Amino acid sequence: MKRTITGIPRRSGSALVTVMLVILVVASLLSTMISGSLQQMHMSSRLADQSRALMLAESGAHHAYSVLVTNFAARTNADAFPLTTYDNGTYDADVVAVDTCLAVVHCTGTYNGVVVSVILDVKDFGGGSEGEGGTGAPAYECAILAGGTMKWAGSGTMNAGTGMMHCNGQLKKTGSSDLIAAIVSSSVEVWKRGSGDIEGDASAPSINESGSGHITGTQTVGTVDPITIPDIDLTPYYNEALANGQVYSSDQHIMGSDDTIIPGGIMWVDGDFQKSGSGNLTGCVIATGEVKISGSGDQIKVGDYPAFISRDDDIKYSGSGNVHGLLYAKTGNFDKSGSGDLTGSIICAGNFTKTGSWNLMAYEDSEPVAPGERDEGEPSQLIGISAWQK
Repeated sequence: MKRTITGIPRRSGSALVTVMLVILVVASLLSTMISGSLQQMHMSSRLADQSRALMLAESGAHHAYSVLVTNFAARTNADAFPLTTYDNGTYDADVVAVDTCLAVVHCTGTYNGVVVSVILDVKDFGGGSEGEGGTGAPAYECAILAGGTMKWAGSGTMNAGTGMMHCNGQLKKTGSSDLIAAIVSSSVEVWKRGSGDIEGDASAPSINESGSGHITGTQTVGTVDPITIPDIDLTPYYNEALANGQVYSSDQHIMGSDDTIIPGGIMWVDGDFQKSGSGNLTGCVIATGEVKISGSGDQIKVGDYPAFISRDDDIKYSGSGNVHGLLYAKTGNFDKSGSGDLTGSIICAGNFTKTGSWNLMAYEDSEPVAPGERDEGEPSQLIGISAWQK
Protein backbone atom coordinates (compact mmCIF):
# COMPACT_ATOMS: atom_id res chain seq x y z
CA MET A 1 0.00 0.00 0.00
CA LYS A 2 1.44 3.28 -1.01
CA ARG A 3 1.42 6.24 1.44
CA THR A 4 1.61 9.75 0.27
CA ILE A 5 3.68 12.11 2.40
CA THR A 6 2.40 15.62 2.13
CA GLY A 7 4.81 18.60 2.35
CA ILE A 8 5.30 20.32 5.76
CA PRO A 9 5.45 24.19 5.55
CA ARG A 10 8.99 25.42 6.12
CA ARG A 11 8.82 27.99 8.93
CA SER A 12 12.34 27.59 10.24
CA GLY A 13 13.61 30.55 8.11
CA SER A 14 11.03 33.07 9.35
CA ALA A 15 11.55 31.97 12.95
CA LEU A 16 15.26 32.66 12.62
CA VAL A 17 14.54 36.17 11.34
CA THR A 18 12.18 36.80 14.26
CA VAL A 19 14.80 35.66 16.77
CA MET A 20 17.40 37.91 15.16
CA LEU A 21 15.06 40.92 15.34
CA VAL A 22 14.36 40.23 19.02
CA ILE A 23 18.10 40.03 19.70
CA LEU A 24 18.67 43.35 17.88
CA VAL A 25 15.90 45.07 19.86
CA VAL A 26 17.24 43.74 23.16
CA ALA A 27 20.78 44.74 22.19
CA SER A 28 19.58 48.25 21.28
CA LEU A 29 17.80 48.59 24.62
CA LEU A 30 20.84 47.34 26.49
CA SER A 31 23.04 49.78 24.56
CA THR A 32 20.74 52.69 25.45
CA MET A 33 20.67 51.65 29.11
CA ILE A 34 24.44 51.29 29.24
CA SER A 35 24.94 54.65 27.49
CA GLY A 36 22.56 56.35 29.96
CA SER A 37 24.29 54.73 32.90
CA LEU A 38 27.70 55.82 31.62
CA GLN A 39 26.43 59.38 31.12
CA GLN A 40 24.97 59.40 34.63
CA MET A 41 28.24 58.06 35.99
CA HIS A 42 30.13 60.80 34.11
CA MET A 43 27.86 63.52 35.49
CA SER A 44 28.21 62.15 39.02
CA SER A 45 31.97 62.01 38.61
CA ARG A 46 32.01 65.56 37.27
CA LEU A 47 29.97 66.86 40.22
CA ALA A 48 32.28 65.04 42.61
CA ASP A 49 35.31 66.61 40.90
CA GLN A 50 33.69 70.04 41.16
CA SER A 51 33.07 69.54 44.89
CA ARG A 52 36.68 68.50 45.40
CA ALA A 53 37.90 71.53 43.41
CA LEU A 54 35.74 73.83 45.57
CA MET A 55 37.15 72.20 48.72
CA LEU A 56 40.68 72.81 47.41
CA ALA A 57 39.90 76.46 46.61
CA GLU A 58 38.47 77.04 50.08
CA SER A 59 41.42 75.23 51.68
CA GLY A 60 43.82 77.48 49.80
CA ALA A 61 41.87 80.58 50.79
CA HIS A 62 41.94 79.53 54.45
CA HIS A 63 45.66 78.86 54.22
CA ALA A 64 46.24 82.33 52.76
CA TYR A 65 44.11 83.78 55.54
CA SER A 66 46.14 81.95 58.17
CA VAL A 67 49.33 83.44 56.69
CA LEU A 68 47.86 86.94 56.76
CA VAL A 69 46.64 86.57 60.33
CA THR A 70 50.19 85.96 61.54
CA ASN A 71 51.90 88.31 59.09
CA PHE A 72 49.64 90.83 57.36
CA ALA A 73 52.67 92.36 55.61
CA ALA A 74 52.86 89.16 53.55
CA ARG A 75 49.99 90.48 51.43
CA THR A 76 52.60 92.18 49.23
CA ASN A 77 54.77 89.06 48.89
CA ALA A 78 53.57 86.75 46.12
CA ASP A 79 56.15 84.11 47.12
CA ALA A 80 54.26 83.60 50.38
CA PHE A 81 51.35 82.07 48.43
CA PRO A 82 52.79 79.49 45.99
CA LEU A 83 50.91 76.96 43.88
CA THR A 84 50.37 74.02 46.24
CA THR A 85 49.61 70.34 45.61
CA TYR A 86 47.08 69.03 48.11
CA ASP A 87 44.78 66.01 48.30
CA ASN A 88 45.46 64.86 44.70
CA GLY A 89 44.74 68.37 43.36
CA THR A 90 46.16 71.88 43.56
CA TYR A 91 45.26 75.28 44.92
CA ASP A 92 46.73 78.64 43.96
CA ALA A 93 46.06 81.78 46.01
CA ASP A 94 46.58 85.25 44.55
CA VAL A 95 46.60 88.01 47.19
CA VAL A 96 46.10 91.64 46.14
CA ALA A 97 47.12 94.30 48.67
CA VAL A 98 44.52 97.06 48.45
CA ASP A 99 45.93 99.35 51.14
CA THR A 100 47.34 99.15 54.66
CA CYS A 101 44.07 97.71 55.98
CA LEU A 102 42.68 95.44 53.26
CA ALA A 103 43.74 92.56 51.03
CA VAL A 104 41.69 90.53 48.52
CA VAL A 105 42.34 86.78 48.32
CA HIS A 106 41.44 85.04 45.06
CA CYS A 107 42.07 81.30 45.20
CA THR A 108 41.52 78.67 42.49
CA GLY A 109 41.23 74.96 43.22
CA THR A 110 41.89 72.39 40.50
CA TYR A 111 40.93 68.72 40.64
CA ASN A 112 40.92 66.33 37.69
CA GLY A 113 40.78 69.25 35.23
CA VAL A 114 37.88 71.02 37.00
CA VAL A 115 38.66 74.57 38.20
CA VAL A 116 36.67 76.47 40.88
CA SER A 117 37.52 79.83 42.42
CA VAL A 118 36.64 81.69 45.63
CA ILE A 119 37.21 85.34 46.63
CA LEU A 120 37.34 86.84 50.11
CA ASP A 121 38.38 90.13 51.73
CA VAL A 122 40.83 90.04 54.65
CA LYS A 123 40.94 93.20 56.72
CA ASP A 124 43.03 94.59 59.56
CA PHE A 125 40.24 96.05 61.68
CA GLY A 126 42.70 97.77 64.00
CA GLY A 127 45.36 98.86 61.54
CA GLY A 128 46.02 102.22 59.85
CA SER A 129 43.17 104.56 60.74
CA GLU A 130 41.54 106.55 58.02
CA GLY A 131 42.82 110.00 57.30
CA GLU A 132 40.63 113.03 56.87
CA GLY A 133 39.69 111.81 53.41
CA GLY A 134 36.00 112.66 53.45
CA THR A 135 34.70 116.13 52.79
CA GLY A 136 31.11 115.68 53.93
CA ALA A 137 29.98 117.21 50.63
CA PRO A 138 26.18 117.12 50.06
CA ALA A 139 26.83 115.32 46.76
CA TYR A 140 27.66 112.12 48.65
CA GLU A 141 24.33 112.19 50.46
CA CYS A 142 22.65 111.50 47.11
CA ALA A 143 21.91 108.09 45.70
CA ILE A 144 21.84 109.80 42.30
CA LEU A 145 23.07 113.32 41.51
CA ALA A 146 22.96 114.85 38.04
CA GLY A 147 24.37 118.24 37.13
CA GLY A 148 21.93 118.38 34.20
CA THR A 149 18.48 116.84 33.71
CA MET A 150 17.14 113.55 35.03
CA LYS A 151 14.86 111.45 32.81
CA TRP A 152 13.14 108.47 34.40
CA ALA A 153 11.22 105.96 32.26
CA GLY A 154 10.62 102.23 31.82
CA SER A 155 9.18 99.66 34.24
CA GLY A 156 10.00 98.09 37.57
CA THR A 157 10.28 99.47 41.09
CA MET A 158 13.51 101.31 41.86
CA ASN A 159 14.17 101.58 45.57
CA ALA A 160 16.98 103.90 46.70
CA GLY A 161 16.13 103.50 50.38
CA THR A 162 17.32 106.46 52.46
CA GLY A 163 19.22 108.07 49.60
CA MET A 164 18.25 111.35 47.96
CA MET A 165 17.80 111.88 44.21
CA HIS A 166 18.61 115.32 42.88
CA CYS A 167 19.24 117.03 39.57
CA ASN A 168 20.20 120.63 38.91
CA GLY A 169 18.01 120.61 35.79
CA GLN A 170 14.48 119.30 35.21
CA LEU A 171 13.45 115.93 36.64
CA LYS A 172 11.11 114.26 34.17
CA LYS A 173 9.42 110.99 35.11
CA THR A 174 7.26 108.92 32.75
CA GLY A 175 6.27 105.28 32.32
CA SER A 176 5.19 102.69 34.89
CA SER A 177 8.31 102.59 37.01
CA ASP A 178 7.88 103.36 40.72
CA LEU A 179 10.59 105.53 42.22
CA ILE A 180 11.23 105.16 45.97
CA ALA A 181 13.57 107.61 47.71
CA ALA A 182 13.68 109.72 50.85
CA ILE A 183 13.68 112.95 48.81
CA VAL A 184 13.33 113.59 45.08
CA SER A 185 14.37 117.14 44.21
CA SER A 186 15.15 119.42 41.29
CA SER A 187 16.50 122.95 41.07
CA VAL A 188 14.15 123.56 38.10
CA GLU A 189 11.04 121.31 38.07
CA VAL A 190 9.67 117.90 39.00
CA TRP A 191 7.50 116.83 36.03
CA LYS A 192 5.63 113.52 36.44
CA ARG A 193 3.42 111.59 34.05
CA GLY A 194 2.40 107.96 33.59
CA SER A 195 1.27 105.27 36.05
CA GLY A 196 4.39 105.03 38.19
CA ASP A 197 4.53 106.62 41.64
CA ILE A 198 7.17 108.74 43.32
CA GLU A 199 7.18 107.31 46.85
CA GLY A 200 8.81 109.98 48.96
CA ASP A 201 8.91 113.75 49.38
CA ALA A 202 9.37 116.01 46.36
CA SER A 203 10.94 119.49 46.29
CA ALA A 204 11.35 121.89 43.37
CA PRO A 205 10.50 125.45 42.24
CA SER A 206 7.73 123.82 40.17
CA ILE A 207 5.93 120.48 40.59
CA ASN A 208 3.81 119.34 37.64
CA GLU A 209 1.98 116.08 38.33
CA SER A 210 -0.65 114.18 36.33
CA GLY A 211 -1.52 110.62 35.29
CA SER A 212 -2.60 107.67 37.41
CA GLY A 213 0.61 107.65 39.42
CA HIS A 214 1.14 109.95 42.38
CA ILE A 215 3.74 111.64 44.53
CA THR A 216 2.97 110.02 47.87
CA GLY A 217 5.04 112.22 50.18
CA THR A 218 5.09 115.92 50.99
CA GLN A 219 5.38 118.30 48.05
CA THR A 220 7.40 121.45 48.69
CA VAL A 221 7.36 124.18 46.03
CA GLY A 222 10.16 126.68 46.43
CA THR A 223 13.78 127.41 45.69
CA VAL A 224 16.05 124.38 45.66
CA ASP A 225 19.73 125.24 45.48
CA PRO A 226 21.86 123.33 42.99
CA ILE A 227 24.25 120.76 44.40
CA THR A 228 27.84 121.15 43.27
CA ILE A 229 29.27 118.21 41.37
CA PRO A 230 32.47 117.26 43.23
CA ASP A 231 35.75 117.64 41.37
CA ILE A 232 37.58 114.50 42.46
CA ASP A 233 41.35 114.71 42.14
CA LEU A 234 42.29 111.68 40.06
CA THR A 235 46.07 112.12 40.29
CA PRO A 236 46.55 109.79 43.31
CA TYR A 237 44.61 107.07 41.48
CA TYR A 238 46.79 107.44 38.37
CA ASN A 239 49.96 107.24 40.46
CA GLU A 240 48.75 104.13 42.25
CA ALA A 241 47.80 102.45 38.96
CA LEU A 242 51.20 103.38 37.51
CA ALA A 243 53.01 101.92 40.51
CA ASN A 244 51.24 98.59 39.94
CA GLY A 245 51.67 98.49 36.16
CA GLN A 246 47.99 99.19 35.52
CA VAL A 247 48.16 102.25 33.23
CA TYR A 248 47.05 101.46 29.65
CA SER A 249 47.61 103.81 26.71
CA SER A 250 44.78 102.46 24.51
CA ASP A 251 41.15 101.28 24.72
CA GLN A 252 40.57 98.25 26.95
CA HIS A 253 37.82 95.60 26.81
CA ILE A 254 37.45 92.96 29.54
CA MET A 255 35.19 90.14 28.36
CA GLY A 256 34.53 86.44 28.72
CA SER A 257 33.85 84.25 31.74
CA ASP A 258 37.19 84.53 33.56
CA ASP A 259 37.36 86.65 36.71
CA THR A 260 39.73 89.65 36.74
CA ILE A 261 41.46 91.06 39.83
CA ILE A 262 43.20 94.39 39.23
CA PRO A 263 46.65 94.45 40.93
CA GLY A 264 46.68 97.28 43.47
CA GLY A 265 42.93 97.75 43.00
CA ILE A 266 43.06 100.53 40.33
CA MET A 267 43.22 100.43 36.53
CA TRP A 268 43.80 103.63 34.51
CA VAL A 269 42.85 103.63 30.81
CA ASP A 270 43.84 106.43 28.42
CA GLY A 271 40.89 105.82 26.12
CA ASP A 272 37.56 103.95 26.30
CA PHE A 273 36.85 101.06 28.65
CA GLN A 274 34.29 98.29 28.23
CA LYS A 275 33.36 95.39 30.51
CA SER A 276 31.17 92.57 29.21
CA GLY A 277 30.73 88.83 29.64
CA SER A 278 30.07 86.79 32.78
CA GLY A 279 33.40 87.17 34.56
CA ASN A 280 33.64 89.25 37.74
CA LEU A 281 35.91 92.29 37.99
CA THR A 282 37.54 93.18 41.32
CA GLY A 283 38.77 96.77 41.52
CA CYS A 284 38.30 100.34 40.29
CA VAL A 285 38.52 101.42 36.65
CA ILE A 286 39.18 105.03 35.60
CA ALA A 287 39.03 105.85 31.88
CA THR A 288 39.65 109.15 30.15
CA GLY A 289 37.04 108.16 27.54
CA GLU A 290 33.69 106.38 27.58
CA VAL A 291 32.91 103.62 30.08
CA LYS A 292 30.51 100.81 29.06
CA ILE A 293 29.39 98.22 31.62
CA SER A 294 27.39 95.26 30.32
CA GLY A 295 27.07 91.48 30.62
CA SER A 296 26.22 89.41 33.70
CA GLY A 297 29.52 89.62 35.57
CA ASP A 298 29.70 91.68 38.76
CA GLN A 299 32.11 94.43 39.82
CA ILE A 300 33.54 93.94 43.31
CA LYS A 301 34.54 96.96 45.37
CA VAL A 302 38.08 97.38 46.67
CA GLY A 303 38.57 99.47 49.82
CA ASP A 304 37.01 102.92 49.54
CA TYR A 305 37.87 103.32 45.87
CA PRO A 306 35.16 104.20 43.32
CA ALA A 307 33.76 101.50 41.03
CA PHE A 308 33.96 103.20 37.61
CA ILE A 309 34.97 106.72 36.53
CA SER A 310 34.85 108.44 33.14
CA ARG A 311 36.97 111.56 33.19
CA ASP A 312 35.99 113.17 29.87
CA ASP A 313 33.03 111.17 28.50
CA ASP A 314 29.86 109.23 29.40
CA ILE A 315 29.10 106.11 31.44
CA LYS A 316 26.62 103.56 30.04
CA TYR A 317 25.55 100.82 32.42
CA SER A 318 23.45 98.01 30.97
CA GLY A 319 23.18 94.24 31.35
CA SER A 320 22.46 92.25 34.51
CA GLY A 321 25.78 92.45 36.36
CA ASN A 322 25.89 94.17 39.75
CA VAL A 323 28.16 97.08 40.71
CA HIS A 324 29.38 98.18 44.14
CA GLY A 325 30.72 101.68 44.79
CA LEU A 326 30.68 105.13 43.19
CA LEU A 327 29.88 105.58 39.49
CA TYR A 328 31.26 108.99 38.52
CA ALA A 329 31.04 110.74 35.15
CA LYS A 330 33.23 113.72 35.92
CA THR A 331 32.16 115.76 32.88
CA GLY A 332 29.69 113.56 30.98
CA ASN A 333 26.27 111.88 31.04
CA PHE A 334 25.07 108.67 32.67
CA ASP A 335 22.71 106.16 31.00
CA LYS A 336 21.21 103.27 32.99
CA SER A 337 19.37 100.39 31.33
CA GLY A 338 19.14 96.65 31.94
CA SER A 339 18.50 94.98 35.28
CA GLY A 340 21.89 95.20 37.02
CA ASP A 341 21.71 96.36 40.63
CA LEU A 342 23.90 99.01 42.24
CA THR A 343 25.07 99.32 45.81
CA GLY A 344 26.58 102.79 46.17
CA SER A 345 25.80 106.03 44.33
CA ILE A 346 25.85 107.73 40.94
CA ILE A 347 27.21 111.22 40.22
CA CYS A 348 27.35 112.75 36.77
CA ALA A 349 28.07 116.31 35.65
CA GLY A 350 25.71 115.96 32.67
CA ASN A 351 22.30 114.33 32.21
CA PHE A 352 21.04 111.15 33.86
CA THR A 353 18.73 108.82 31.86
CA LYS A 354 17.06 105.66 33.14
CA THR A 355 15.21 103.14 30.96
CA GLY A 356 14.41 99.44 31.23
CA SER A 357 13.50 97.32 34.26
CA TRP A 358 16.06 98.42 36.84
CA ASN A 359 14.74 97.38 40.26
CA LEU A 360 17.27 97.98 42.98
CA MET A 361 19.71 100.63 44.09
CA ALA A 362 20.94 100.30 47.65
CA TYR A 363 22.29 103.72 48.57
CA GLU A 364 25.64 103.68 50.33
CA ASP A 365 27.82 106.66 51.19
CA SER A 366 30.48 106.21 48.52
CA GLU A 367 32.69 109.22 49.07
CA PRO A 368 36.04 107.90 47.85
CA VAL A 369 39.24 107.72 49.87
CA ALA A 370 42.16 107.98 47.45
CA PRO A 371 45.46 106.13 47.80
CA GLY A 372 47.66 107.92 50.32
CA GLU A 373 44.73 109.43 52.22
CA ARG A 374 45.09 106.84 54.98
CA ASP A 375 47.43 106.88 57.92
CA GLU A 376 50.26 104.47 57.08
CA GLY A 377 50.81 103.56 60.77
CA GLU A 378 51.72 100.06 61.90
CA PRO A 379 48.78 97.63 61.74
CA SER A 380 47.61 96.30 65.08
CA GLN A 381 47.03 92.77 63.72
CA LEU A 382 43.29 92.60 64.42
CA ILE A 383 42.89 90.54 61.27
CA GLY A 384 39.58 89.06 60.13
CA ILE A 385 37.53 88.12 57.07
CA SER A 386 35.32 91.08 56.20
CA ALA A 387 33.49 89.45 53.27
CA TRP A 388 33.25 86.31 51.15
CA GLN A 389 32.82 87.77 47.68
CA LYS A 390 32.39 84.39 45.98
